[in-house]
Amino acid sequence: MKKFDILLLSILVLLSFSCVNSPSNQETEEDFKVDAAGMIFEGKIVFSKTESMATTVFLLPDSLFFILKKVNNDSIWEANAGVWRIAKDQLLLDGGNESRLVARKTAEGLEVLNNAGEPVIKDEKFILKQQPINTLADYQFRLTAAYSYFADAALMHFCTSPKAVPVLITKANIDAERAFLNTEKKSEKGLFMEVSARLQHNPETESPFKFGLELEAVERGFEGMECL
Repeated sequence: MKKFDILLLSILVLLSFSCVNSPSNQETEEDFKVDAAGMIFEGKIVFSKTESMATTVFLLPDSLFFILKKVNNDSIWEANAGVWRIAKDQLLLDGGNESRLVARKTAEGLEVLNNAGEPVIKDEKFILKQQPINTLADYQFRLTAAYSYFADAALMHFCTSPKAVPVLITKANIDAERAFLNTEKKSEKGLFMEVSARLQHNPETESPFKFGLELEAVERGFEGMECL
């Protein structure tokens, strides 16, 4: 099993079964509202002196999120996408088994909770602090999603979300388009591929969703891959 998978399993177990603080020690929750321009939160959980995992969350309008994870000193983020919602002033992210997260808004930022929605006891709380939205394009990440191309429009589709994200025109997008058109065995969503990408603001689009994926490189394709 890869080190990334081992650490990810560790954090899932931690968030699921940790003890909780008594109500008298809990901070006052704040009402949670997502800015129309989107929001970025980032933090790190430390497993030991040599092992840690950094986590960044992009909350986008229309209930789409990206969650980025980076183990230790990795140079590139690993990303997944899904759907967020707010229930009882808690933020719930659902992007499949590897990308579920529950958090509450505090004065410090987002406090990550266990799966029961209760605070996690640690020597240092797992806090994701809000970052400026204009740093969105600074995050380069690796992502696996289904690429489709139709009527001069390219989209990236995700198994864990009904939402699709437009793909901006770059050289790497041309490579993705060529792979899509030359592959016969595609899923209903398109051709799954692993790409390096950045999420950009896309104010010129006529769509109410003002974001787009800028592909840096197509790493590999997965002919015949389907959503589970």
